[in-house]
Amino acid sequence: MRIIAGTAGGRTLKSPKGSRVRPTSDRVREALFSILGDRVACASVMDLFAGTGSLGLEALSRGAQRAVFVEKNPAALSCLKENIAICGFKERSKVVASPVIPFLNTTTIAEGTGIIFIDPPYSSHEYTKVLLAFSKHVKSLSGCRIVLEHSPGLPPDTVPEFLETVDSRKYGDTVLTFFDVV
Repeated sequence: MRIIAGTAGGRTLKSPKGSRVRPTSDRVREALFSILGDRVACASVMDLFAGTGSLGLEALSRGAQRAVFVEKNPAALSCLKENIAICGFKERSKVVASPVIPFLNTTTIAEGTGIIFIDPPYSSHEYTKVLLAFSKHVKSLSGCRIVLEHSPGLPPDTVPEFLETVDSRKYGDTVLTFFDVV
């Protein structure tokens, strides 16, 4: 796994051993960032269920201003911090060691956050809970693009009214669903 493009393009990322972390494949990341296009430049991003940080780091490499990475797995956190250093993005990154839903329930998301990546374990079934947890942040997330990575057989049960589904693309065993906060 590597950073595909931008200032850190070609750098190899570390990944913890075992199957608990499922990094987004290079092919899916390339398609994702092609779809996001110019939206990434100068954006503030959040990478929830960050794992190795491949989504947030790819965004930083392509010109995102800042990234907040939220991850609870200690092995993944260790790799994530190493990957941030490998890419040279320490000053533009914040790592939060926390489960995602408690983080969303207790934090204030900065106004102007432009992109949020959500990539929970496919077996967690937390998609809907995570999307609903954004309800207290609707004002600060106005205009934000949320990208949910999920299994083709497990879409969110319900999409909250404050989210508009704008696109969905399937890549093998991965689906990217794009929402705008309205």
